[in-house]
Amino acid sequence: MSQSMNKKSVLSMILLSTLILSQAAPVFATVQEEITEPNTELVTETPTVETESNAEAPPTEENSELEDNSEMLQKIAEANLTQVTEETFAITPSEDTIFDGGNGTVENPYLISTAEQLDRIRDDLGAHYELTADIDLSAYSNWTPIGGTIEDPYKEFMGSLNGNNHSISNLLISNALYTGLFRMTGSTADIRNISLNAVDISGMTWVGGIAGRNSGTINNVIITGNISGSNVIGGVTGSNSGGTISHSRVDVNIAANYSPSNAGGIAGQNSSSASIISSYSLGKVTGLGTVGGLIGSNNGNVENCYSLTDVEGITNVGGLIGYSAGKVSSNYAAGDVTRVGSNDTGRFGGLIGSTSFSAIMNNVAVGKTINAQSVPYVNAVLGLIEGHLILEIIIVM
Repeated sequence: MSQSMNKKSVLSMILLSTLILSQAAPVFATVQEEITEPNTELVTETPTVETESNAEAPPTEENSELEDNSEMLQKIAEANLTQVTEETFAITPSEDTIFDGGNGTVENPYLISTAEQLDRIRDDLGAHYELTADIDLSAYSNWTPIGGTIEDPYKEFMGSLNGNNHSISNLLISNALYTGLFRMTGSTADIRNISLNAVDISGMTWVGGIAGRNSGTINNVIITGNISGSNVIGGVTGSNSGGTISHSRVDVNIAANYSPSNAGGIAGQNSSSASIISSYSLGKVTGLGTVGGLIGSNNGNVENCYSLTDVEGITNVGGLIGYSAGKVSSNYAAGDVTRVGSNDTGRFGGLIGSTSFSAIMNNVAVGKTINAQSVPYVNAVLGLIEGHLILEIIIVM
């Protein structure tokens, strides 16, 4: 009887130990390595009287059951401890796993394949990114332009985005100032090899497909769709402020409702330190004043570009540029230039509507000026010329 009770006591203590171990494992898992052997002090051998019967007693069914249960409980305890240990020491994924790979450096940019990942660019405006797939933004009924924070609403994107010739479709924006895929791109920004298909963007001032204002490098981008606003509006950027746009093309309908509109197929404004090179525009640009097929107002460098864009406006309207005080060389304009309204002093030109202190060299203009014959400043090439002008080999066909 005593031996049976002792065996039951041992079994009960093993069961209790296993239960305690399984419940307390999360607490003790962190010190598992310090435990070199199980604590067996609670389970001691029950003193027995050295008798012949005890020494020679054959194993009973109860002894076998106890041994089987002990082995089973030991396996359960080890399994529970292993499971808890694995869960406790599992490596928590890094937050960088929101992207498909990379660490945001130039050598190892973050990889983007979804709209959600594209939206997370705003979390790190200085990192570098690459697209690995085409992206559809139709789930975003009003995309918030990337850039700016609560503390600094005009904070610029300073990193890079390489589209790897992928497209972003259905960019829909209805916003106020500095409107585009990006709000503003800074001097170190580099955006290239990307298409924006079927954009529908409306804003007030500084409105563009890629950025409201660009001070960085934009290369090999394609924009299609509709863009509208008050003024400083372009297919690629509203204002190219010290930046460089090259090898890019647009097929966009642009509408500006403020004068001066500063609206153009590629850029609304091109500043004195900015360049637009080897790019072209299609579509239509409509505005009030300072409207061009390629650029609304130019103070910088424009070369090796062409425009097939039809242009409509009240004054300073040109097939290539509305107003220019910069360098314009080796360009081609073939869009029609149409006067709207009843302004009798408007300025219209097949190449440039109005120019002052500008260098204009090796350009071709073949578009028609429509409904502008009654105003004094209309020409197949240049509407109004003011100041010093360097003029070489302008071909009118």
